[in-house]
Amino acid sequence: MRPSEKEEKNGGHELIPDLRKITWHGRRAYIVFDYEPKEETRENVRKATERLAKALYDAGAEAVRFVVLPPPEDPENKQGVDDFLLANSDYHDTEAFNELLITDLHLHRSIS
Repeated sequence: MRPSEKEEKNGGHELIPDLRKITWHGRRAYIVFDYEPKEETRENVRKATERLAKALYDAGAEAVRFVVLPPPEDPENKQGVDDFLLANSDYHDTEAFNELLITDLHLHRSIS
């Protein structure tokens, strides 16, 4: 996602070309960022998530959800989806990730 010059002035964003190729109308989107140990970085991720959600809704997405990854065993480290799945490989298939989907945060169209 990158802001166009006009949208940057208005605080909005547009999807990058690869994401614009997807027909979003009627689709659900799940946004999953790496777990970040720094509070400032987590706040920047939250803001980026809201901008991306707005851009996805503007593109016609039916629902946008933000999946929050838990901290890794050592909370000073980052954790991506791949790290999370590997650390939880004792679960059957993707059960650990599916549990995260149940507890995700629904981002509503009212995001400005």
